[in-house]
Amino acid sequence: DVPAAAPAAKGRVAIVKVHGAALEKNLLRLSPERQVFVYLPPSYDSSTEKRYPVVYFLHGNHKCVGLPYGLKQAADSAIGRGLAKEMIILTPAAHTVSSKNSGSHYVNSQVTGNWEDFITKDLIAHIDGAFRTLPHRNSRGIAGYSMGGRGSLSLAMKLPDLYAAV
Repeated sequence: DVPAAAPAAKGRVAIVKVHGAALEKNLLRLSPERQVFVYLPPSYDSSTEKRYPVVYFLHGNHKCVGLPYGLKQAADSAIGRGLAKEMIILTPAAHTVSSKNSGSHYVNSQVTGNWEDFITKDLIAHIDGAFRTLPHRNSRGIAGYSMGGRGSLSLAMKLPDLYAAV
């Protein structure tokens, strides 16, 4: 008999609300309260002294209703197989209107709000304060898909002191 392999530990997704001071007073009167979907790695709850690097994953121009693109499953698999170190991965809900094709584009705008400032100031400060992150550039990355890919490249090039990987 061959013993069955133990199931790999899995991370969990927490949903938090983040108030974006940078999103206040936009002309569309969109709420500055934003849901953020946070993947916490398998050891997060049991290793209470451990701190983790963070990847900010920016979604495309659709309404974000969870951690997109199978990121939880991909992270669980890569970590479980030893292909990636444990990390926190998060996605802020950055849609701006009810239309499925409208988004923030992660830029500062009087119309939709100052999304660049929200991501780089409000969100990073909140995540570093609420979770056990490694709160410095060398442990912070940014990535994205479609509108989020454009946003992540733009933010990383504009603010290289914030992100070590893009």
